[in-house]
Amino acid sequence: DMTDTTSLVFLGLTVGCARCHNHKFEPISIRDHYRLQAFFESQGMETYGDNWKLDGSVVRDRHSPGLVATNGGASLAATHRKVLLVDCDPQGNATMGCGVDKASLERSTTDVLLGDCELAAALVPVDPGNFTLLPGNQDLVAAEVQLMGMIGREVRLRNALKPVRDHYDVIIIDCPPALNLLTLNALVAADSVLVPMQCEYYALEGLSSLMNTIEQIRASVNPDLGLEGILR
Repeated sequence: DMTDTTSLVFLGLTVGCARCHNHKFEPISIRDHYRLQAFFESQGMETYGDNWKLDGSVVRDRHSPGLVATNGGASLAATHRKVLLVDCDPQGNATMGCGVDKASLERSTTDVLLGDCELAAALVPVDPGNFTLLPGNQDLVAAEVQLMGMIGREVRLRNALKPVRDHYDVIIIDCPPALNLLTLNALVAADSVLVPMQCEYYALEGLSSLMNTIEQIRASVNPDLGLEGILR
């Protein structure tokens, strides 16, 4: 039901439908295009050329250099949906992929998580791309340390997103490649999780840990958290 905001978490790989290079979105390879199109269709979405129409709910998580989250945001924005991309990765790859300089941010995800500013004050419009970004950078490393001593540290992101959830059709959260407090915040705030992963032994081992974490979150703070699928 796309009348409600969908929250999407990405956990790792490199695939999408638009790639940002020199502040311009360029087409990805035909192979990657059809990989993403096949996944969208398997999840009940209708595809139209280079655009995708989503019918159903989505979620958030990832691992690679932010390409999955950035490309996903650009893809959904191309279908005339209002998209918010949240960069919760200290590497800031999703931020850089949107053409935003992560080294010169006035406000970022760090300020929002620590309560130093409202989420709306930290948002950056992405043009071209026609979606909105909550940028992140290496300051998130220090933010995680400060969050450890805060009450309700695992719900900081969920509470920050509440005032704007109705303003967007889809919210994508780009997570770090680790099951840390930043990823926990994303999973608590999300509706479901999409896991891009490489087909190798260590990736499967990490997937097992992720599934255990999802079950623990379901049993405690987010019973509606779902697994959208695995993108390989």
